[in-house]
Amino acid sequence: MPRLVGLLISAVLIALAVCGCGTQIAVTGEARERLVHPIPYGARWVKESMTRESRLADWVACGGGGDLQDGFRTNAYGEPMRQYLTSLESHRYSVWTCMNSKKYQYFIQGYEYEYPKVTGVPQKCDARCLYP
Repeated sequence: MPRLVGLLISAVLIALAVCGCGTQIAVTGEARERLVHPIPYGARWVKESMTRESRLADWVACGGGGDLQDGFRTNAYGEPMRQYLTSLESHRYSVWTCMNSKKYQYFIQGYEYEYPKVTGVPQKCDARCLYP
């Protein structure tokens, strides 16, 4: 009987190690929040005197999606992955260029990504970066 219990416990531990237990014990707090609820790409763009609504309008005008995601199509069945990724990269570059031309500053993980710094926008992203 003790051997059976030992085997059962070993099997459960192996299953947890392989599949995970879904509790995300190792990741907590802000790190867990970023994993579970990532900030959409479009919500990371900020400029002086913008509102969330004006950013969304500019984002969509630049080719981004209405949900602040990149707005690119999903990979079509049978489409070569290299072709899809090349098209996706081209689309993202186009959106990036458009948002930069509208004087937006991109923030990643709450901090400025590129220089020069936009006047009136703090180095650390403020409440305007919050989503939604």
